[in-house]
Amino acid sequence: MSYTETPHDAYQIYGDALWDEFTIPTAQAHYVEVYSDRTEIDRINFAAEDERTYTNGAWGYQSGYPFASAGMLAGPTWTVRLDGSTAEEVRANFDYTAAARDAVAPVQQGAPEHIVTNGADVLRVPAATDDEEVYGYDVRVRDAVTGAEALPIRAGAKVLADFQIAPRPSVLEIPLAIRNGRQVTLVSPASAGPSKSIDIRVDATGNISKTSTFDVVVDATAPHGDREDRRLVHGRRCSGI
Repeated sequence: MSYTETPHDAYQIYGDALWDEFTIPTAQAHYVEVYSDRTEIDRINFAAEDERTYTNGAWGYQSGYPFASAGMLAGPTWTVRLDGSTAEEVRANFDYTAAARDAVAPVQQGAPEHIVTNGADVLRVPAATDDEEVYGYDVRVRDAVTGAEALPIRAGAKVLADFQIAPRPSVLEIPLAIRNGRQVTLVSPASAGPSKSIDIRVDATGNISKTSTFDVVVDATAPHGDREDRRLVHGRRCSGI
């Protein structure tokens, strides 16, 4: 396939802002082997690089061939076995059923931090781990005093974990700004008030981690512009469900 889609519930990191976009920039496919007693299915990312093939209704192509990434398997092989002498027995012995669904929640690795990169607010998040695959991060930014939303991410929507990119990033730098198409319409939630409360949860396709909550406070005396210059200092941090 020349491009694939996520469920329409995720924002992607696109430059200096988040983009409410469901097509992903990698070509993917299923490689299927059929045997007398089983079918094996491999999920493959071809040239899994962060470069879009379809943007705002226009087609494009990944450049710089040969690609830096030759692609990757998206996870372990799915094996559907024909175990039984009748159709009913085969169905009863399937491994992939609702009752056998993986229920292990992902785990956050290390504390997120809020930094300023080239004058823009960024949430730096160590990549979470899961026994299968992390799908996305549920990020909510609120005014710490009033509780009002400071970043208008759609209800129920997440920030895609870039699981389709090879190599997978060990740290995600999530810009705290929303993009409307190619136009940034919200520069930063930090300007809306002196203090913010940020909640982060991790979603592994329906399995949700505990929520990490931490407060940040604007430090107007800190320098701006450099990647490591911080104008937000951490306050309270806690975890809960």
